[in-house]
Amino acid sequence: MKVGILTFHKALNYGAVLQAFALNKKIGEMGHESTLIDYCDIGMIEQYKVSIFKKNISFKRTISNIITYIPRKTRYNKFVLFSTKFLNTTSLLITDENVLRKYNFNFDAYICGSDQVWNPEIYGDTVNPIYFLDFVSNQKAIKISYAASFGRDEIETKFYPEMKKYLENIKFLSVRENDGVNIIKKISGQDSQQVVDPVFLIKPEEWSAMDASIVIKKPYILIYLMESNLDLLKIAHLLSKDLSIEVINITPSILKYYCVDKNIMTAGPSDFVSLIKNASYVITNSFHATAFSIIFNRPFLTLKHSKWNSRMQSLLNTFGISTQMITKLSTDDPVILEKMFHYDTNKINILIEREIRKSIDFLKKALK
Repeated sequence: MKVGILTFHKALNYGAVLQAFALNKKIGEMGHESTLIDYCDIGMIEQYKVSIFKKNISFKRTISNIITYIPRKTRYNKFVLFSTKFLNTTSLLITDENVLRKYNFNFDAYICGSDQVWNPEIYGDTVNPIYFLDFVSNQKAIKISYAASFGRDEIETKFYPEMKKYLENIKFLSVRENDGVNIIKKISGQDSQQVVDPVFLIKPEEWSAMDASIVIKKPYILIYLMESNLDLLKIAHLLSKDLSIEVINITPSILKYYCVDKNIMTAGPSDFVSLIKNASYVITNSFHATAFSIIFNRPFLTLKHSKWNSRMQSLLNTFGISTQMITKLSTDDPVILEKMFHYDTNKINILIEREIRKSIDFLKKALK
């Protein structure tokens, strides 16, 4: 079967690119001809361009762009190289919605997801019908959502009528979070299935086989922040001082937090995976840094995200390790903190295998 996947594979974001790769690869391994539809809004392409001079930015920001240009360009090139090497995409990059609607892809099935493709906030507080596969004109084609995410635990009722219309046209519905199951039921009355993020569908040893250009041989605490979090930094600082190991931060910024020994500004997708795999401890408020910490059985703590926390909460609940999330730091004792990083990895691995089987069964049924 020819399968077209629509997701955020063009984003300069580790999770977005890695989940796109994983779903593309897994569907191919299932015996189908799997292709990522190379569509990206022109605004996103402009957003991720690496340049020094941009419109409507301050003098201070321009100076920062000059200083960070080389590492930002290096990082960008690594994303491009990863995509060129590992992502099977359609031959034509489409940036216009009208072109997308008219283009004849000739796929037997279309999949939207994973990632926050159904989060209205991503599109300026609007519903984007493209990511509900509304552009598909072939009535015989199967429409599927795989691990699509709303990115939140509730959706404003003003979006219900439009979303209901689009959801009713998707034959096989699956979402990444349990909140998504509840949201779909509220909006359209339809049942849907919770499945794992695509990154779990790839075996740890396959992730490990990817070449990484950044390797740190001594023990380190890895931090990765989607937003600033004082408790996260404090935990890193206390643990680092107690264990006498460095704190490494994956960030495109030149600015260093007080607890950080080294910023990694040039990490590509493969480096991101490798740095998590080889970390002694991981502290994050990122969904995919949490996911890869689980995949590699790393000692980790996830700090609450102020806006999009339901994603991490649902992930941790699925594997029975909600205790790995900290909403507020309650101790300064590094010995107690160190113990909080650990969990039953044997139990987790059994649960991961169970959820993977359920997710693959969903795909098999949809692509029968």
